[in-house]
Amino acid sequence: MGRGRIVAVVLVTQQELDALGASLDRVFRVDEVPCMNDLLVAIDDADREYRRTVQQMPRQR
Repeated sequence: MGRGRIVAVVLVTQQELDALGASLDRVFRVDEVPCMNDLLVAIDDADREYRRTVQQMPRQR
């Protein structure tokens, strides 16, 4: 069976990045930019909506 490609976007500190080390294929440093706050707000909004949706789903037995 083929190995699936995992793609993730994460925000980590330098210390966390150092701990992950060579386990990451690529890292793109993002310095503070004017749109960074908008991105963080959008991520928080999406997370809140996801949690609200999950809470409304009927529980499977």
